[in-house]
Parts: sequence; C-alpha cells; structure tokens
Amino acid sequence: MIKDAIRYRIQVQAVVERVEKVGRQWTTISEEPIDGSNKTTPIYGHTPEVEKTVQKEVTVFDQTVDSLDMAALVLVVNGLQKP
Repeated sequence: MIKDAIRYRIQVQAVVERVEKVGRQWTTISEEPIDGSNKTTPIYGHTPEVEKTVQKEVTVFDQTVDSLDMAALVLVVNGLQKP
C-alpha cells in the first residue's frame, strides 16, 4: 500500500501590465455574394491595430518542498518577520 505523499509548491509570479499594440490579424472581414447564387465568397484583410492593456505573468521563483510552515510563510510574505 502506498502512503499519501503531500508536497507543497511555492511559486512567486511577477504580474506585468502594459499597453501594447494588438491586432493586424489576417482574417475574413466580410463576404461578397456570388452573382446568380445564394453562395458568398470571403473577403480577407487585416483587423485594425489598436492599443490595449495586456497582462503577462512571469514565474520568478518555483520550489517544491515536503513540509511547509504556513504561519512562517505568511509572516515572511507580509514583511512581519525576516527570513
């Protein structure tokens, strides 16, 4: 019989928000009817380029441990105790 194995993963991520230009995707922008039928033919073009706030996450620390003192972790993260 296998005993339960508990491991804890500690991960710190940097979250960056910045304004970037997005768009310019090649896609169907409209359809044009084909003469004498109910069918259409797609018209392709680029979507407009717009500025948009994007959020990116980057992992800066990742560690797996077998035991974890949760109270000590909370104190350190909140700056109430030096490591």
